[in-house]
Amino acid sequence: MGGHPSKSKRPLTSICICDLRSGTAGPLSSGTAIELWRPLDHVRLAGMLALRLGEGSPRLDPDIPDPKRVSGEALVSMRLAGICDTDLQLARGYMGFVGVPGHEFVGEVLEADDEAWRGARVVADINAGCGSCPECITRDGHHCPRRSVLGILGRGGALAERLVVPERCLVKLPACVSDEQAVFAEPLAAALHVRNALPSPATRNASVAVLGDGKLGLLIALALHASKVPVTCVGHHRDKLALLP
Repeated sequence: MGGHPSKSKRPLTSICICDLRSGTAGPLSSGTAIELWRPLDHVRLAGMLALRLGEGSPRLDPDIPDPKRVSGEALVSMRLAGICDTDLQLARGYMGFVGVPGHEFVGEVLEADDEAWRGARVVADINAGCGSCPECITRDGHHCPRRSVLGILGRGGALAERLVVPERCLVKLPACVSDEQAVFAEPLAAALHVRNALPSPATRNASVAVLGDGKLGLLIALALHASKVPVTCVGHHRDKLALLP
């Protein structure tokens, strides 16, 4: 990740391993974020550079149309994006996905209805409900039948130079949280959702077992530990289990 640009390159965004000369993406791996560069002599077309799925192998497209912001949405410039296992499944054909994937990101707001958002460094809730159905009114809208899900369902994702996100989904980042930390906000939110779903008696009187030591499993175990819930994580990788307290 990261690094200073050379004289012949400028940093664009952090999405995946890519080869701009061939227009193809290298092996994707979950839990990584790697700098992508656009050479200064690369022809600047009308659109933006993005990773596109759904037409054979994942490929870089240097001329994806810019996303169109409508009222209530913010146009966000990408700073850093992570690769989730869901992205890998989409690349293998899950849900018949066609378009730009990516839902773990840190960005900077370029345009918004509320000028207070302009220039803010942000992450976002990836689920955007309709706001008017019973699910949205009584709960959080994550299961709204008309929702869009960033980079997964009905909305272009974060593995691109720019994206649009509903303003109500934005979360402003404090200066003390780095991009490299904040890119984990979405999977950490998923881990905390597991914590919040536990019945209170279980959190007081019983221990919890987490099966699997992947990124999400480790985050769930850490979230439970931080909440004083006795937790045991079961996995195959001693180096990953060693990260837990």
